[in-house]
Amino acid sequence: MDHVSPRRHDELRLDSLAFEPFPDDDPLIGTTVAERAKQAIVASGFPPLRVEGDKVVLSGFLVEPETHDHVKVRWIGQEAIDAEPYRRTFLRVYAVILVEAGLTVRHVTAEDDAYLVCRAS
Repeated sequence: MDHVSPRRHDELRLDSLAFEPFPDDDPLIGTTVAERAKQAIVASGFPPLRVEGDKVVLSGFLVEPETHDHVKVRWIGQEAIDAEPYRRTFLRVYAVILVEAGLTVRHVTAEDDAYLVCRAS
């Protein structure tokens, strides 16, 4: 049986606080939905998509603004892992983060595509 030291317990407790809702006076309030989505996901430790020379060099999220109050959030992976299981996993995690940031989130699955649609609550 593993022993959890007091220090490790504190680290676990801090990790669980990452999913608490933002306070009312959070600086994310009042920005566009695209900015709120980007800030929330980055603040949770997830990198944005990085493309160099038409190749994905770092898997990550992409926020596509549709209107001022409506965005699509996608996860795009490097060629070797750009498949449904990875995409679905990251989108589920992003959805939790975005809801905690005060956005309304809907998961959309099309033929070979999946993404989140986010709106201000």
